[in-house]
Amino acid sequence: MKNVKIALIGCGYWGKNLARIYSQLGALGAIVDTNTKRAKSYSKKYGVPCIDMDTMLSDPSIDGVVIASPAKCHKDQSLQAIKAGKHVYVEKPLALSLSDGKIVCNAARVTNLTLMTGHLLQYHPTFITLRDMVERGELGALRYAYSTRV
Repeated sequence: MKNVKIALIGCGYWGKNLARIYSQLGALGAIVDTNTKRAKSYSKKYGVPCIDMDTMLSDPSIDGVVIASPAKCHKDQSLQAIKAGKHVYVEKPLALSLSDGKIVCNAARVTNLTLMTGHLLQYHPTFITLRDMVERGELGALRYAYSTRV
């Protein structure tokens, strides 16, 4: 089985956690970040190259990308990666508008590439129970929900 290599785009607030996890999994293949000082720091820490977006997109050893950049970049970076034949995991939100989200989804669909948005808490037992209660009508007309992780 091939050792999958992932490039991380953005190693700021949440990206630093993704860098650690993908490194522990042996899947981190490269760091891409416009903040070169930060990118070089993570490159050194995890022993992977710090490269620019174009270099990463043209690298055949990179199978997919994880996008943890500012939300305003998600659509364009996702489309660039898909166009380059890379699978994409993008932190939420996928895009800043429904129409842009549909464009990204369609691009992945027509190229038969995997696209996933980081809504990981939807799989948490508490959220599953809450969703089921809403679907059964046990909570009335739900207008707003807010949660905090502790």
